[in-house]
Amino acid sequence: MQGTKSQQGNFGAGNIAIAPNSFESDAAETINSGAPLKETVADKFAGAADVVHEKADAAQHVLNDKADRVNEVAHNAIEKINYFGHKAAESLERSSDYVRDFDLSETRRNLTNRVGERPEMSLAIAGIVGLALGLLIGRRR
Repeated sequence: MQGTKSQQGNFGAGNIAIAPNSFESDAAETINSGAPLKETVADKFAGAADVVHEKADAAQHVLNDKADRVNEVAHNAIEKINYFGHKAAESLERSSDYVRDFDLSETRRNLTNRVGERPEMSLAIAGIVGLALGLLIGRRR
């Protein structure tokens, strides 16, 4: 089956059929126009280099923005850690002051007086604490 002349394309001397690929069509036009092929290839490489430069710059801008955001998040985390570290240090200082000012003999006297005033309540509290500790220790084993 033969097609029309326009369907077959013109493959005569000096003419090259135009392919769907733009590089091939540009090369065909260049060959038809008489420009040297190496100039066309060099121009294509230069165009590709420009595109790669643009994409590299765009990637750099995106990565710089992301790096700035990561830097900001890191600084916020550092500030929070610093804040909580100072809070912990203040709590330890208060505990240190409490232990330093704690009078064991006075506390023992106060506890003995309270137990003497209400011995049944003291036994009940001691029993509950002992039961709770027994349950906790028994569960761990």
